[in-house]
Amino acid sequence: MEVKEETKLEDILKDILDDYDFILVEGYKNSNLRKIEIYDKNLSKNIITDKELLICVATHDLDDFKLRKINVIKKDDFFALTDIIEKESLFPIEKFRE
Repeated sequence: MEVKEETKLEDILKDILDDYDFILVEGYKNSNLRKIEIYDKNLSKNIITDKELLICVATHDLDDFKLRKINVIKKDDFFALTDIIEKESLFPIEKFRE
């Protein structure tokens, strides 16, 4: 669902949760959702997601993360991305159900 302005995630999800096995959300940088952050050193100097909310960083700049304790995948490695999404189970989706 594309929205013109940021809408409460709860309002978007409440009517569609039963129709899907999982939902990917783009945006909501300031939310408490767990995140996969896309990183490009030409656009940003640092990642912006708090480490406790960070699932992984997807980037072409793998060398920038060698010494950090962060799960990093190559931005176009769709198999790794799929594996990470399938293993992610920490987001309590039940809080959106009525």
